[in-house]
Amino acid sequence: MTGVVAAAFVPMTPLVFRHLAGRADPAAELRDASVAAVREACDGAEQVVVLCPVGGREAPGDWHDPSRARPVHGAPEALSTQVGRHLLELAAIGLPASFVECTDGVAAAAPAGPRTALVVLGDGAAARSQGAPGHIDERSFPFDDALAAALQAGDGAALTAYDEEVAAALMVTGRHSWPAAAKLLPHASRAVLRHRSDPFGLTYVVALWRA
Repeated sequence: MTGVVAAAFVPMTPLVFRHLAGRADPAAELRDASVAAVREACDGAEQVVVLCPVGGREAPGDWHDPSRARPVHGAPEALSTQVGRHLLELAAIGLPASFVECTDGVAAAAPAGPRTALVVLGDGAAARSQGAPGHIDERSFPFDDALAAALQAGDGAALTAYDEEVAAALMVTGRHSWPAAAKLLPHASRAVLRHRSDPFGLTYVVALWRA
């Protein structure tokens, strides 16, 4: 693929869906930052490619909204695909969009074209507290610090300079999509980390890179 103009790095949490976030809505700031990053990445683009992590229980390939009945018909759809589509809707993006599943950094073929915006779904460590899916693992803290630094620097090599076994143990969903993004946009001319939080022991990040 050529012609990538920008990339929005956003979370793939179900909390992006407002009705699943509860009355207190701990994800309000995260959601707003994600929508803004997607909107800015797509500004001036001609198409969108959404990189969707799929693999393991932390990135299910078949997810349904627990507040609604499971559809009787229709193919299984990944959580990341549904989150990506919803973010595009919230950002009012009407560009042609492709949803590309990524597993262990390998992406299915994405359509080539000029002026492409990437929406890169993925989270950091899910083992930062006893209540987190991975409980608590002290390796989470340096891992997420390095992740934040790489996103702030716009450095694709730094973004993927992690131990794969450690990333898997920490249930890092970004390990599936970040390598694919780094191949498409190895280095950003401008980069900013817009948001970082871990409200439930899972690290969520939002960043915007410009080619």
